[in-house]
Amino acid sequence: MYMSLKMDIQEEPKKSSKDQVLLDLVDNFNNNEVDLDFLETFVGGLDNFINIISKKGWLHLINPFADGAKDIQNSLFYSFYKNDKNFVWKIVDNFLSDVIKIGDDYYYDTNSEELSEYFNEGRNDVSQTTIESILNFDYHNDWYGDLTDDEYGDVYSDLTSENKELVDQEIIKELKSMTHINNGYKSSNLINTLANEQGHEEYVELDDEIITQLIQDEDSLKYLINQELDDVRGNLYNIYSMCYNDTLTDDWHDDIMNELVGFVIDDPKTEEYEYQKSGWDRNGQRITKTMYGKRYKATNAIYEKIVIWLESNHKYNGSYDDTIESLGSFYYLMKDLMNDGDVEQLRISLSDYPNYRKIRNCINDNVTSYF
Repeated sequence: MYMSLKMDIQEEPKKSSKDQVLLDLVDNFNNNEVDLDFLETFVGGLDNFINIISKKGWLHLINPFADGAKDIQNSLFYSFYKNDKNFVWKIVDNFLSDVIKIGDDYYYDTNSEELSEYFNEGRNDVSQTTIESILNFDYHNDWYGDLTDDEYGDVYSDLTSENKELVDQEIIKELKSMTHINNGYKSSNLINTLANEQGHEEYVELDDEIITQLIQDEDSLKYLINQELDDVRGNLYNIYSMCYNDTLTDDWHDDIMNELVGFVIDDPKTEEYEYQKSGWDRNGQRITKTMYGKRYKATNAIYEKIVIWLESNHKYNGSYDDTIESLGSFYYLMKDLMNDGDVEQLRISLSDYPNYRKIRNCINDNVTSYF
């Protein structure tokens, strides 16, 4: 009975005087009664203080996010990070409003305008406005002159046999609507021969037999498409122009996204989502709208840039305007890093020539929309 009672009232082992001094220091620290100069003198600095407290198993007694710690927030966050590399994610969870955790990954919630601002906009750089429109797939080139003057070579010759048959039908249809074709300086040997046989050099009168001969002769077909058949040539040019622009824009989009990978995102794949947002209509009635956003997996990029920011700013304290808390988002943290020169804005040059294979595939995929 005596032994049981003694065990019930047994107290925790008495802390050493040194431990008690440290605990008292923790209390004073939490109450914002200790400055960095004192810690430097007393325990060799903030980093050493955090390391000692961690080894004692008392790190949970310090709240780095407390209001009283704002004056030394940068140094404190850096010390916690050096003691525990995963502390970065506590910073993210507490302060970065445009970052969301899904499963084990972190996603950057952003838009094309923000992404375009990560690119330099010097005299020889692609403008941010152009980059934004490319990322939104709404960029349109204003080409000087024609993209091609050889619709036969750049379009028709790349068609599949099935698509050529569709175009051939339109060629025959257009030829049958004509009484003759010109025997121009670029015409074929066959057209020259037919014109001479008919007794005139400047043109060839058309009938079903002549049309069949022309369709079966490659040089004649090339001349007809490029010079004589306005409707067929116009449709082939429109297909080529559309595919040239779309393919080039797609290539540019991929090039831009690849530059962003490793800088602010980990994966160029966009995850689109919808959400509800409350507001007011013109009549003052409360309404809920369905909004749409997009986000990118960015775990590694976010971690890397926060570490860079901490390493660059941990010695600067005393101003709330210069903390991650005041920045409030990954976007503004990145802007701060770029403004201070800790990371350089991206630069990109865009090719004027799209991928030939992609153009050819696009053309064949869209023939039925024009013929």
